[in-house]
Amino acid sequence: MKEHTELVPKPHRYAHPSDWQALVELPTIAATPHEVMALTASGQATADRTGLDTLTARLTDELFERSGVVLLDLREARLGDDAAHQQLAQNAFQLLGPLVNQKLGGTSMYAVRDQNKPFGHGVRRSITRFEQEFHTDGGWLRHSPEIVGLYCVRQAPQGGENSLVSLVKGHNRMLDDSPGLLAELYKPMWWDRQGEHGESASKVARQPVFGWRGHDLECRFYVDYVRKGQALAGRALSSDAHAALTRFTELLQRDETVLHYKLASRQLLFIHNRRVAHARAAFAFEQQIDERRLLFRMWTRRDGDISMEGDSREHIDVN
Repeated sequence: MKEHTELVPKPHRYAHPSDWQALVELPTIAATPHEVMALTASGQATADRTGLDTLTARLTDELFERSGVVLLDLREARLGDDAAHQQLAQNAFQLLGPLVNQKLGGTSMYAVRDQNKPFGHGVRRSITRFEQEFHTDGGWLRHSPEIVGLYCVRQAPQGGENSLVSLVKGHNRMLDDSPGLLAELYKPMWWDRQGEHGESASKVARQPVFGWRGHDLECRFYVDYVRKGQALAGRALSSDAHAALTRFTELLQRDETVLHYKLASRQLLFIHNRRVAHARAAFAFEQQIDERRLLFRMWTRRDGDISMEGDSREHIDVN
């Protein structure tokens, strides 16, 4: 592995005008019958856009100027098969921007469904039924997804609840609690790229947990991917980095403002992926594939292009 010398920014408080501190329940917008009718039209380009600008503005305000999470309730929709659900999810999510590829091969609508696969390199927890720790999506990417959408087609009878926590609040709390350890999370670490790279490219990429994009704090968090990335790179985590990840995880897990929610069919959860981490509870195995818990996951961002890495150079060695 190549050696890197980088200027690591000094941690400081992020004063974002967020309502997260006061959140006691998930912010929810119920789409009107007219909005649902427009979103279930045959295609976004042919849909009646009257009224959707207002919906888009409400979603944008909650995601970028307030809490960073919002639930869009689309249960007024009358849908048939999974393909109809997928079209509704795509139309609604694209109010925020174009879909971004989630795999090297170009997948933009990612089915979150238990495939009954054993764990291994490149097997994401999203295609298993096991618990998923607090994380952000695509943390190893040059341009991580800015907004993540989770649309529910079918929910598990037992388990499968989502949890949400503010990484911004966690960052500021750690600045007060353990500023020295917080500084460790500003240093780049090796991340497992989850097999999303060319045959000759590196299996790992270097990214910090925290950084600054102009005046905005940018967060990337997935302890499992960092531990695996460090192992793949042949580099043990330093004792300080290990302590920092452990302490930050503890602060998140004991946060009294963690939101818990179990999505219902025809509900779409929007998450600001650079400010808010999400987790998922385990759920029971269902033998029949067409009865298994099914969500569609979508990504978008305002920077970069629609390629997975965000700059159309996905074949290169990112190290």
